[in-house]
Amino acid sequence: MRRTLAHLAPRSVKRSIRNVLGIDLVRQDLAAVRSNLRWSHSKPLEEMLHEHLPLKWLSHPGILREDPQLTYSIDEFFAFREILYITGWCLHERCSLHSIFVVFTSRIDRFPVRWLAGIKFSFSLPISIPVDQTDGNIIVGFEYSDGRRFVIEHPFRQSWLRDPYHRMFANFTQKVREIGEGSILEIGSRARSGNIYNEFVPPGMKYIGMDILDGPNVNLIGDAHYSVATHLSQHFQ
Repeated sequence: MRRTLAHLAPRSVKRSIRNVLGIDLVRQDLAAVRSNLRWSHSKPLEEMLHEHLPLKWLSHPGILREDPQLTYSIDEFFAFREILYITGWCLHERCSLHSIFVVFTSRIDRFPVRWLAGIKFSFSLPISIPVDQTDGNIIVGFEYSDGRRFVIEHPFRQSWLRDPYHRMFANFTQKVREIGEGSILEIGSRARSGNIYNEFVPPGMKYIGMDILDGPNVNLIGDAHYSVATHLSQHFQ
């Protein structure tokens, strides 16, 4: 075996080992997946194959209006020169995305996609508005791979709490209110943009704003980068 390998060029040895381990095949599969993800993510949906469906397509027992495992945002929703522009993103924790659809007065425009669960999908939808569409009552929806359909009846009126950041911050402030008393320290509190968060602290709690530089909303000057536990212990007991 040693003599056989000795007569092989180093490149041939590497190729043989990689073929045995299946490394080349794995790399090819990953490259194909990345290529598909980039294509799906960057290609405008109006350039993809889509279909016009009758309204009865929406008559389905699996219609959802609330889904705690779905996070989405409609960032733009406006019409200009008979074109409806919709941009946003969605992410489902467990279900793959099968299509995005838009419900007009007389028809449904359905855009098939293939997107894996747990991965954020961004979309851009410039769509021709049907001539018989006389109002803004337009529905946007997501179709899951299991056949269920989630509908957004008023995509132009979203609650700010649907945004993941605002949902997280609302949950944080709720936890602070539940504690009720004590002290809360904000590191990096200098209000460079004018945003101050001490107003969210309940009356029974003491707010301390810390920053490396003095400025608005700064109660304590210090650098938390130097061993947070050691450095903060110099200021708090």
